[in-house]
Amino acid sequence: MKIPKLPLGFAFLCATLSTFPLAVQAAPGDLDTTFGTGGIVATDAPTDVTDIALQSDGKIVSAGGVSGNFSVSRYNTNGTLDTSFGSGGTVLTDFGGGSSDKAFGVVIQSNGKILVAGYSNAPGVTSFAVARYNSNGTLDTTFSGDGLATTQIGTTSSIAYDLALQSDGKIVVVGTSNNNFAILRYNSNGTLDTSFSGDGIDVRDAGRNGQDIAKGVAIQSDGKIVVGGDDALFSGSTYTQRFVLMRYNTNGTLDTGFSGDGIQTTNFGPGVSGNPIKDGLNGIAIQSDGKIVAAGFTKPGTTVAGSTVQSIAIARYTTSGALDTSFSSDGLVETVFPSGQSQASDVAIQSNGKIVVVGYNQDAGSTYSAVARYNTNGSLDTSFSGDGLARTALNTSLSYGYANSVAIQSDGKIVGGASTYLVRYIGDTIAAIAPATAPSGNAS
Repeated sequence: MKIPKLPLGFAFLCATLSTFPLAVQAAPGDLDTTFGTGGIVATDAPTDVTDIALQSDGKIVSAGGVSGNFSVSRYNTNGTLDTSFGSGGTVLTDFGGGSSDKAFGVVIQSNGKILVAGYSNAPGVTSFAVARYNSNGTLDTTFSGDGLATTQIGTTSSIAYDLALQSDGKIVVVGTSNNNFAILRYNSNGTLDTSFSGDGIDVRDAGRNGQDIAKGVAIQSDGKIVVGGDDALFSGSTYTQRFVLMRYNTNGTLDTGFSGDGIQTTNFGPGVSGNPIKDGLNGIAIQSDGKIVAAGFTKPGTTVAGSTVQSIAIARYTTSGALDTSFSSDGLVETVFPSGQSQASDVAIQSNGKIVVVGYNQDAGSTYSAVARYNTNGSLDTSFSGDGLARTALNTSLSYGYANSVAIQSDGKIVGGASTYLVRYIGDTIAAIAPATAPSGNAS
């Protein structure tokens, strides 16, 4: 058989490839080594990163608390601090009088301004606190006169845990007050919106006079407001806990088209060996089809090595508030890492419908930042890290590995905010939709 003569260029290419093999390509679930050091950024300040958000230019904004102040930092896409923001990339905000302040949620307006919500005791009692910053990190004085708004609800302590922007620029902030869900809506100038529930405030019990905490909020495309959290009911030294979702009409009334009365509660089981079930909801996101995904933990949950452990818990609901039986047959998924206990702290939806949660895995006294990715039917996505699960030791002491928040970049990479770290993973090369807070308003 006659062997054809190879072109000179092709022969050179083959020789080159045999001499210099192609580097192994990073796969979904691998750490992104172009970010920080090996995919991990340690924050310069001892900031507790509680939430992150992505700007349209890809820069990452983190929020949290340090030394009794709101702490907001901005990072370039490679993980370095953006020195055009604040002082060296970080802004610390005191609400006045040496108050104790901490931020738990952050969103970016379409005009680049940054909204952060949490709590402050500056009014004399712990209250909802919201700050708005210009894109350079200075306080925006068009918001509440000085960039800061605090709202005291009654005479009891109140804490805001999350916020979302409506398409009209109004700001929905959720948390807890007097052991109830608390939902507040502000106008874009920082005043309470009296078209919502009469005074801009709705405080509501989940139905059994327990300890209720709203931890997540998302805005539907029709403007309705979905709030997620949990309630705990104590009886002596034991307690039960369950997922709670509420949906509001735009005027602040409960939407009776959602689960009949506007409230849906969920337990993942009756408990194990007589122990009462404890299900905590930490984050929510809305899919493009309107279905609602809630993520958190269940305990007692999956049995591992003969004992019960806390595990990741995910529920998906239809637009009417019923559990979605196309998701793992009953709408509920429990996931445990190969060893140790775990929980999900936040959730985001990729544009291809895959579900990403971040949280932690504790194993033999060590704490790891954890990520899990699911297919649209609720099964673990084995194209991600081989089994759908990835965990990362953020420091040599194997401590402070709690991932609190997640955001998906436009290139599909997954960013997690974890304690005093940021971590980035390779994802799918797809576009993403924002976790929990869509759409962003173009407020002043």
